[in-house]
Amino acid sequence: MAEQVAATVAEPQQPYASARDETLRFVVETVSMLVDSMDVIDADRPLMEWGLDSAGLLALKTKLETRFGKRLKPSFFFSHNTPRKVVDYLSPDRRRSDRRATGHASAPAPSADKPVNATDIAIIGVACRLPQGIDDLDALWDVLDAQRDVITEYPASRGDWPHGGGIERGGFLTDGECFDAPFFRISPSEAEVTDPQQRLLLEVSWACFEDAGILPAALRGTDTGVFVGASNSDYAHLLQDAATEVEAHSAIGNSLAVLANRLSYFYDFNGPSLLIDTACSASMVALHTAIRSLRARECGQALVGGVNFICNPRISLAYRKAGMLAPRLALD
Repeated sequence: MAEQVAATVAEPQQPYASARDETLRFVVETVSMLVDSMDVIDADRPLMEWGLDSAGLLALKTKLETRFGKRLKPSFFFSHNTPRKVVDYLSPDRRRSDRRATGHASAPAPSADKPVNATDIAIIGVACRLPQGIDDLDALWDVLDAQRDVITEYPASRGDWPHGGGIERGGFLTDGECFDAPFFRISPSEAEVTDPQQRLLLEVSWACFEDAGILPAALRGTDTGVFVGASNSDYAHLLQDAATEVEAHSAIGNSLAVLANRLSYFYDFNGPSLLIDTACSASMVALHTAIRSLRARECGQALVGGVNFICNPRISLAYRKAGMLAPRLALD
């Protein structure tokens, strides 16, 4: 049966493919012209990351309307923010032609009436970044098995830290200043004013997908949800103490609320994107919320995590004075 379907539908595909290629070529060439760039335009990279501001997007919208004879909504580029998404909208026969080419129809969506059992949810990938260079589960198990102490002095690379007061030592992450910004489509200047917690989540989430054997691009545009537990965001204090000039990226770069949204934006996920702040229980509540979302079919898969990166002594001193820390201990 499969051979019959494939033989029947493969032949008419070529016209659709060539028309779509021509549309993509026009969009990419127009974007290149508007941003005055000779770089190769990645069809899956957001338009604004190529340098298109609001005026540039308006000019692109006008050119698309003229070329394709379609009136586009003012908010069009909010939901179609990459060249490929623009082409998807302008090529309504794309999905039909894709099914013709492969001979496979889309898998039927699961019935909303069918309950999701506890055993229907599985953990398929795990990654971590913990004190003293623990960057995978094997390293964590080695530390636990050897009963090794990973409590150290506050890293000097993070700036000044008060001696005395009971917060000199803790479980601190190393190499917090290291980050492959271009890989995650972030400029070096933006990375400098971006909370290390956002950077860590990007790196560890990618490692999680690698552990699961999933190509992140395969989940682009899906209803994947992101649930992040966090309660501390003090990198802005470090920037302020260093008299760093306020940049355009400073606001979202140091917003606790953006932690989950940064992941959803980078991977182009369309499911729930929630930052959970319930203090020390934030990660656990994030996992609980993700499970409930899966059972409610708000998302088909979920990326769940927690992060805490201490950059300033203020909150640790407050916790110490409130009697909330173990003696001589602070923790990332």
